[in-house]
Amino acid sequence: MEKQTIYINGRFLTQKITGVQRYAIEVVKQLDKEENINFVILCPNEKLENKLELENIKIKNIGKLKGQAWEQISLPLYIIKSGKKKLLNLCNLAPILYPGYITIHDIGFKTHGEHLDWKFREWYKIVTKLNIKRYKHIFTVSNFSKNEIVENYKIKPEKITVTYNSAEHLKNVKPDQSILKKLNLEGQEFYFSLGSKSPHKNHKYIEELAKNNTDKIFVVTGNNNKIFKEDSENNIANMIYTGYLTDEEIVMLYKTCEAFIFPSLYEGFGIPPLEAMTVGCKNIVVSNIPVLKEIYVDSVNYVDIKNSNFIKILEIEKKDVNKTIEKYIWKNTSELLKNEIC
Repeated sequence: MEKQTIYINGRFLTQKITGVQRYAIEVVKQLDKEENINFVILCPNEKLENKLELENIKIKNIGKLKGQAWEQISLPLYIIKSGKKKLLNLCNLAPILYPGYITIHDIGFKTHGEHLDWKFREWYKIVTKLNIKRYKHIFTVSNFSKNEIVENYKIKPEKITVTYNSAEHLKNVKPDQSILKKLNLEGQEFYFSLGSKSPHKNHKYIEELAKNNTDKIFVVTGNNNKIFKEDSENNIANMIYTGYLTDEEIVMLYKTCEAFIFPSLYEGFGIPPLEAMTVGCKNIVVSNIPVLKEIYVDSVNYVDIKNSNFIKILEIEKKDVNKTIEKYIWKNTSELLKNEIC
C-alpha cells in the first residue's frame, strides 16, 4: 500500500528562531520518527537559517519566489499540480489558494495589533479572515488562544485542537560559560529576562525594576524582529541588553541567574519560563495574565504588572516545577497533530 503524502510548509526554515519557529522545528523532529507517512517539507530556493538533520522526512526546494510571495503562490501551485496532497502549516499563515491545516499560535495581530508593524498586522488580518473558515482543522497552543479564536472568528470549538508547546529542546544543550565573561557577569548576581523588543514583552517593567533596585543587575536578551514595533533601549547603568544569543548562551544565563523574569502583557503560550525551569533556573517570576496562569498554575511566582509598586526581588519564592515540566512534551504535541491530519 502506498504511503500517504503530507506536505509541510517549510518557510519557517528560512526564518530566525522565535517561539513559533521553535514549535515548527520540534514538531517536525517528532514527525520524522513516523515511518508510515511520507512527510515532505517544501521550502523556497533561498538560504536556510535552520538546517535539520532528518531521517525520514525529505526537504524539497521549489519555486523561484521568496518570502510571502513563495508562500502564497509557489507553494500552493506546486501542491495543486502534484495532486492536491494535504498541507500542514505550523507558523500562523497558510496559502489563500490552498489553506490546508494550520497552527495559529495566537491572534495578537487582531487583539493587540498596536504592538506590531502595521503592514504585518494588516496582512495577517487579511489572510486569516480569508482562510479561517476554510482550514481543514486549526491547532493552537493554549486554551486561552483557542478561546480568543472562537470568540473573534465565531469558529466551532471542536474545529480547534490545543497542542501546547514544550521546552525539551534545551535539555541536552550544553551551557556556554563564556557568555558570563562576555557580559562581565562572572561572580555577579543578576536577574534575567528574554523576549523580543516588542512592547508586549514589557521591557519597561524590567527597566522600572532596575531603577528601583540599583544594587541589582538586570540582563535582557532578545532579537528585534521587524514585525514588532521596537521598544527603545535605555541607558540604565544596571541593565545589560545582549541582543540575540545562542541557545547555549541562553541556557547558561537561565542556570546562573537569581531569577528569570517574564513580565509579558500578552502571549499565546509563553515558552521562556518553561525553558528556564527545564534547565534548572532557581526562581521564575511571570506576569499574572490569564494564559500564563493556565500554563504555569502554581509552579511560578506571579506579579501584577499593572501595579506601580514593583516586586521586591528578595521576596521571590522557590516553587516546585516538576509537574509542569512533565506535562508539556513535544511527542504529545506531534501526536495530536498527526491524529487529526491522518
